[in-house]
Amino acid sequence: MIVVKLRAARERKRARKEGKALGRPRKVFDRAKALRLSRQGKSIRVIADRLGVSHATVHRAVKHQGQVR
Repeated sequence: MIVVKLRAARERKRARKEGKALGRPRKVFDRAKALRLSRQGKSIRVIADRLGVSHATVHRAVKHQGQVR
């Protein structure tokens, strides 16, 4: 089991060194529109419904811009 962990860690390190993206791909949606709707006073859930993403995704995007109420 330890051998597998070591090999996986070595492969991740090599991939990072080569500049490869690791992990799950980011959700693509209009973050600027989400921020604009948030500034207009729309709720996170309303924004999520309009943009077709989860409320957690919208919350995370808006939070990074300092707009969470």
